Amino acid sequence: MKVALATEAGEKLVEDLLVLDVPSRVRLGPFLLTRKLASAALAERWVALHERAMTSHVVYRFGSSANSPFVVEREDFLATMERAATLNHSHILKIEHYDFDESGRPYCVVPFTGDRDGLLNLGQLLRHKGGMLSLEEAKRAAEQVLSAIAYAHNLGCPHGPLGMDEILVDRHGSLKLELYAVSRMLGHPENDASEQQRREVQTSMAIVYQLLTGLRYEEPLIRPGRVIAGLHKSWDDLFETGLGEPGFASGAHALAALRACRTEPVTRLLSLDRMRSAMQRAMWAG
Repeated sequence: MKVALATEAGEKLVEDLLVLDVPSRVRLGPFLLTRKLASAALAERWVALHERAMTSHVVYRFGSSANSPFVVEREDFLATMERAATLNHSHILKIEHYDFDESGRPYCVVPFTGDRDGLLNLGQLLRHKGGMLSLEEAKRAAEQVLSAIAYAHNLGCPHGPLGMDEILVDRHGSLKLELYAVSRMLGHPENDASEQQRREVQTSMAIVYQLLTGLRYEEPLIRPGRVIAGLHKSWDDLFETGLGEPGFASGAHALAALRACRTEPVTRLLSLDRMRSAMQRAMWAG
């Protein structure tokens, strides 16, 4: 059965499975779990319906279970969620609610970004696109990711190493970083914040490199200019720094370098340079 759910983007259809079993479904506060999704790194994921607002959400259920044996301490969970819920950025998936169920198992709730097929992450989108994006698409995606990272780093809240499966794509093609900083704060506290920040930017640059070239980053680096005809040298410079050591110091540093990258083909730039040179020679000759 398909149930119409109101969202900020307007009404949409979400596939509602096992509708005959509604009375036995799990309820967490006002949220009714309706469909299980593939699990995230530290939590189960469920599509959930807010029964009063009739809006769709994703519930992450943390703690010990058959699919998620990682145990989350109550105090750690509350401190993590209190911090993560303060992040308000258009490309960070907003934590709307968090609590504990009747058994004491922690959960949090975010907006549902998917469709009737479930959630779409950046890696899946890349496969749908044939393994790489256009130059303009890659730069736009990179700006979205790095703007979110720069925002969080400015608040002293890095996420740590980032993977494509942690970047969701909503129905409008906008990227959303999933459970930003939550995995680090709950599961990987061994590295200090500055090291996590550096590794986050470096892994983000590796993602951008793959979006642009269709190649997974590995040493020795194959310059993008050798893969994409007419690519401006500013892209080679971006990855030489971003994937080198020590790399960019922060998300803001990486974002500024990315925004300076040129998307005009080199051949066009060269022709403009030739026109300027010809005009200058004509002026000097006169």
